[in-house]
Amino acid sequence: MKSVHIFTTLMERNGKPRVWVQGAQLEEAGYEVGALYHRTKSAGQLTLELAESEDKSTRTVSRKKSGGLIVPLIDINNAELAEALPYEIGTQLVVTCRNGRIVIRVHPDVAAKKAREDRIKDRMARQHALRSAAFIEDGMATGALNAGLLGFGHTSFLQLGVVLAQDTMTEVEVPASLKACDFTKVVGDTSSLLSILSQKPAPADTLYIGDPARNAESDQAADFFFKIRAVEALNPAVVIMESAGNADSPLNIAAIQLLEALGYVIQNKTINERTVQLAVSEGLSDSDWTSLLTQGASGQTHTVSVSSAGRFMTSKHSQRMSNLMVALNSSKPMDSLSLFHGGGILSDAMHEGLSREGITTAVRVGVEIEDACLSSSLTNNSRIWSERATIMQGSISLARMVSTLPSCVIGEAGIPCVGASKSGRSRNKINSAEAHKKAGGLFYWTLRFFEEANLSVGVVENVTEYMNTHSMKVIRDTLAALGYTLSERILKGAQMGALEDRARMCCLFVDERLSRFFNLEGVQPLRRKEETLGMVLEQIPATSDMWKTYSYLADKEVRDIAAGKGFRRQLLTPEATEVGAIGAGYHKGRSTEPFIISPFQAGYSRLLTKYEHAAVKTIPACLISGLSSTLAHQILGNSVIHTAFESVSRMIGRGLARIKEEMSKEWIMLAA
Repeated sequence: MKSVHIFTTLMERNGKPRVWVQGAQLEEAGYEVGALYHRTKSAGQLTLELAESEDKSTRTVSRKKSGGLIVPLIDINNAELAEALPYEIGTQLVVTCRNGRIVIRVHPDVAAKKAREDRIKDRMARQHALRSAAFIEDGMATGALNAGLLGFGHTSFLQLGVVLAQDTMTEVEVPASLKACDFTKVVGDTSSLLSILSQKPAPADTLYIGDPARNAESDQAADFFFKIRAVEALNPAVVIMESAGNADSPLNIAAIQLLEALGYVIQNKTINERTVQLAVSEGLSDSDWTSLLTQGASGQTHTVSVSSAGRFMTSKHSQRMSNLMVALNSSKPMDSLSLFHGGGILSDAMHEGLSREGITTAVRVGVEIEDACLSSSLTNNSRIWSERATIMQGSISLARMVSTLPSCVIGEAGIPCVGASKSGRSRNKINSAEAHKKAGGLFYWTLRFFEEANLSVGVVENVTEYMNTHSMKVIRDTLAALGYTLSERILKGAQMGALEDRARMCCLFVDERLSRFFNLEGVQPLRRKEETLGMVLEQIPATSDMWKTYSYLADKEVRDIAAGKGFRRQLLTPEATEVGAIGAGYHKGRSTEPFIISPFQAGYSRLLTKYEHAAVKTIPACLISGLSSTLAHQILGNSVIHTAFESVSRMIGRGLARIKEEMSKEWIMLAA
């Protein structure tokens, strides 16, 4: 039975709280249009149960047309909701749907935030010692803060220290204001750190993460991941960052975005020419915590020993291999992970290619923010979904902690490119992918899902510009730290058999013990592209209202030429041998995307139909069946060249088949 988690917020209409959920994902729990259900409230949640027959208390699931599809809709807007969920408007909620039951409750983040705020306020009120954690670097802000707290009578004990260095260290100096005690533990390797963070460690009151951009240009950019990972696991009330001259670096910007997503407010102060930033939990941010920072308090230190005996990654690697071999020797579909699922185009390409090599897969965990895109996949692409799928609709940052994530063998992620592409940076007036307000930190959540799913094989795709971002640097180094070998390649649509010459980065990562079975450079096209665009065009009559002058685009082109800009219209005839990249906003009629010149009237042109758009990307038309042109173009414009990634997945399938053939006997003997 599938389970569905929908992430939303408590809204308001007519002065009353409101919860609104819609989409084909509701059907997975039995809530089809016209279905009857009862509502019951209890402290902290509202529960819906399907009803077999109508009575005075039953409600009916409504219907809505969304993107061309008729989908179920549940709209709750009454006092009963206020009694069950007595929270402020805007509070994050999670709606869990499974087997005829829907539970609406506050998101776990809300409780986590309240817990850290109550904890530090209680300890300070009672003058109990605060518990601190620190990434021990060359900074001074953690000493400055804890010295300031000490000045007000608040002792701080070092609960967890982390030294992420290339050389093995046996001792390290920490600020004297951080007292050591019998529960102090200092670790010097990522395996030991992950072991602690993955086992629900005791929460910290303050956490010093130093400079988020430290080592960004070296092979230790993974430090960024482990620092934010520690924030998640330790749930501190105050996070301390500092930098010397690079406070505006891409990774520092990303760190702030991630901390804000976790419910922190940033406070700034300059000490000894270093920028110190305190991320203070929202409920505590009315106070100026930077006033506690004591200038010049970092001089005195004491020595603590460092432990580097972590075996956590060894255990994770063993479990990873075990999961793979069990899956390869099972008659059941192999579990897969799909992040930023969209309409499921990349998932379908992966599924198709693997199946052609004898490897059956099913999406066990899927995450997508847009309900309409997810509805399209569940409706038009149901074959790729596992019967036990965990379906998450909403922001990936909220999806991370509502349920235990099952292990998956293979995974894929098409991280949104809105901040990395040339057009995205220009449109949003940003200098780096990490500066995009919504997409800047998505690489971190991608890595978190990869870590939890413990994949054996995975694919990340994006625009080619993404290869040179700080985000990709962190992805590379973190996956290497987690025991993977990476390879990257640019796949060009025309070379891979498509009319649309879209170029995409393809990053393949595999367990480091399996790298010899996979060769991304050896991927070859599966088909020859059509000789001309006319081979996929529909017959659009002269009377169709699709033919337009688009005079505003012609005028813009004249202005761009006069201004020396490189933007030109892409006006094509059926004789064209390829088309340029088509984006998600294609339905808007934008200046640089392809138009078909009218054969009937000079000065007129039209957009590609949704089926023509699918054809130039080699995407099966059935995947956009029944969709409006707007939604279809959105899904297609955000998608990959289908045949290119089907070819990649066939290579993966052949590698998995070789692993099964060569390693199964050895694994069975070891397991016995």
